[in-house]
Formats: sequence, structure tokens, C-alpha cells
Amino acid sequence: MNKISQLSNVYYVLFFTLITYAFSFIDVIINIFFTLPNQYFKEPPSLEAEGIVWFALGVLLLAPVLETLLYQLLVYKIFNRFTNLKVKKNQYLLLFISALLFSLSHYYSILYIIRTFFLGLVLMYAYFLKAENTKQAFWLVTIIHALTNMLPFIIQVLI
Repeated sequence: MNKISQLSNVYYVLFFTLITYAFSFIDVIINIFFTLPNQYFKEPPSLEAEGIVWFALGVLLLAPVLETLLYQLLVYKIFNRFTNLKVKKNQYLLLFISALLFSLSHYYSILYIIRTFFLGLVLMYAYFLKAENTKQAFWLVTIIHALTNMLPFIIQVLI
């Protein structure tokens, strides 16, 4: 069994959340050093457009729950049930399919799709490691996703 999957739930969430924050940090560094045309930087709806309460509900609650349901739980279940491929032996294909679907649902810009592909990989891997307990895997990944979304939310509120 993987040592990461044996972490307590708190450390498990913290571990994967820090990984997603590391990807965000790398993304910021890339944005600082490379100048790309504006069409690559279109972002999702902002706090100003939505209002703080609706934005918080969408970003911190609804999106993590619905996206974990669609792109981790359902992809895992469908992959496991309706293919002749065994999940454990084909985990890389499962990770790729889940991350691709997750990223394509974030079609704000090419750059945003690329960003969310890597986030999708992390979230599916976190789900995969705990998948024997579907309910626990679902809520742990939902919390990781919400905490990941919290960082840009806080930045938008402060700015």
C-alpha cells in the first residue's frame, strides 16, 4: 500500500493541497517570466462579476462537490465498471482521462485548460489512493479541491 494513502485524513488533505499550491506557484513564476498574448490569460468569472456570497458558494462549495462527483468519482466508477481494463493496472490512463475531462470543463482559455489539467491529475490521484472507501475518497478530494480554490478566492477578496 502507498505510504501517502496511509496518512491521517488531515495530513492527506494537507499534503495534496500543498501540491496544488506548488503548481499555482509554478504557474505564477511562468507568468512572470514569459509574456504571452492576452488571449492566453482569460480567467474564469471574478468576484466583481458574481458578488462575494455567490462567488464563495460557487468556488468553495458547489464547484468542488460537483467536479469531484463528475471528474473523480464517476470517471473512476465508469472506468472500473464498463471497461475490461483493471483500474490498478491502468492507473495512468485513468489519471489522464480524468484530468483531461476536468481540464476541458475549464475552457476559459488554452492556458487555463493546461493549468487545470495538472490540478486534475493531482485530484484524481488523491481519489485513486483512497478509492476503496468511496465516501471517504469523495469528501477528502472535495476538501482538497475547496482548499485549492480558496487561495485565489482569498487573493481576489484582498485585492
